[in-house]
Amino acid sequence: RDTDRSRGLGDVYKRQMFVMLFSFVRSLVLLHHMRRTANLMQDKRIHAIYMTCLSELQLRKSIPLYSSSIIDTPVSTGILRPAIFLPLHRISNFEEQEIRYILLHELMHCYYKDAIFNYCMNIIRILYWFHPLIWLITKEFYTERELACDTSVLRLLGANEQISYGVTLLHFVDKPVSYTHLRAH
Repeated sequence: RDTDRSRGLGDVYKRQMFVMLFSFVRSLVLLHHMRRTANLMQDKRIHAIYMTCLSELQLRKSIPLYSSSIIDTPVSTGILRPAIFLPLHRISNFEEQEIRYILLHELMHCYYKDAIFNYCMNIIRILYWFHPLIWLITKEFYTERELACDTSVLRLLGANEQISYGVTLLHFVDKPVSYTHLRAH
């Protein structure tokens, strides 16, 4: 009787792990689709801002900058080939200063190599999906990664720009990432 119960729990564990793994793989497929359908940034104004941001952060390695029509918020992704994607239909609405803030923030994700940690957190969540602390820890982890990037950007900005940066962030508060389940980026 106990073996039946253990086997039943094992089956539930495996099924849920499969669902979590399927969700993660689906996210990777969506990321791949985003990469395939994105275009290198052609806007010279945005490219110039991007080059200034790279210089400001003293980054030697240029990370490709793309525009994508299938996302609603900026995304940085990639471990071996990091890239930044900006939402095509929204970037034309932003002032140069806002674009600079967005690029600085996404470049900080690349600088901190957040994609590596996000993949690791996904694997942990797949393996230990049943543990409520894992869900809490991963949620806190993602929040802390965002706050770390925000803090780093705020340190670069003068006091007069910090409020503007906060206002720029608020543009995205009501716009969840199209691939919120992704977290692979």
